Amino acid sequence: MARIVCIGSLPDDHIRAIESRGHTLLHVSGESDVLDRLLGSSPDVVLVRKGIPRSLDMRIVRTLKQDLNLSFLSVILVFPSKGPVPDHTWEVCPADDFFFEGASTDEILSRIDLAISRTARLVDLNPLTHLPGNTSILRRIQRILDARLPHAVVYADLDNFKPYNDRYGFTRGDEVIRMTARIIVHCVDEGVGKEGFTGHVGGDDFVFTVPCSVVEGVCAQVVREFSGLVTSFFDQSDLDAGYFVGLDRKGRKETFLLTSLSLAAVPCPPGRFGHYGEVAAVAAQVKKKVKSLPGSAYLVDRRTSGSG
Repeated sequence: MARIVCIGSLPDDHIRAIESRGHTLLHVSGESDVLDRLLGSSPDVVLVRKGIPRSLDMRIVRTLKQDLNLSFLSVILVFPSKGPVPDHTWEVCPADDFFFEGASTDEILSRIDLAISRTARLVDLNPLTHLPGNTSILRRIQRILDARLPHAVVYADLDNFKPYNDRYGFTRGDEVIRMTARIIVHCVDEGVGKEGFTGHVGGDDFVFTVPCSVVEGVCAQVVREFSGLVTSFFDQSDLDAGYFVGLDRKGRKETFLLTSLSLAAVPCPPGRFGHYGEVAAVAAQVKKKVKSLPGSAYLVDRRTSGSG
């Protein structure tokens, strides 16, 4: 259940409804300690009573949204009476949602549930690609296993990416990551639509899931599209040479093959795995093998047991 901070008073029936859902409700009344109380309570949602004295509601919302540690929080304004939406400038007071004091219990709880879900998604999204992050990825894999769906989990990462960043700079490196994300999303969507899933672990590591029946075709398309586009991110002299010069971990000059993409696919037929950690362990073995192949490549694990 969620931790909810309420700034200003709420009607007793609203309080009872929120707490009956199992949420923890903390009331904050003063301006001076609002941020300290919010940081200390680690809330999931903030309710702000509209119309509290001296425009305190507006100042609190603006402060929350400008604070890097708190801007992800879902802020819900509570208007004092039901009726037409009041004259409110959302750009000046950028809350995420609102409800009226006279709203039904079902509506209030639904809006709070939506806010909790929104906060969870925002926290998990990768800031560079806006793809679901590690928490969503692990949940997706575990759901596949628990539901006994015949899907494959594919781990993707870039080869020689750190030296690429050193050679070309982080700005161009970020563009390569965004390009990789777009390719994977496009291929998964084109191949299986809503049955698929694409997540971004972080850095140059991605995970996507598709039904086992199409995993080879989707992987082949990802590799093909990546190989066709990645060349535009290299200088012509490096393309002509087939490698680029960078620094190794000890700061010494070394030649590196052009950055490529490796895909390690682990089919998960019903009963093969019980926990996402088992899938990751097998993927590490497959990834080691696929990275030994030249250029961009994929490898589908064909074993029927969990390891070997």
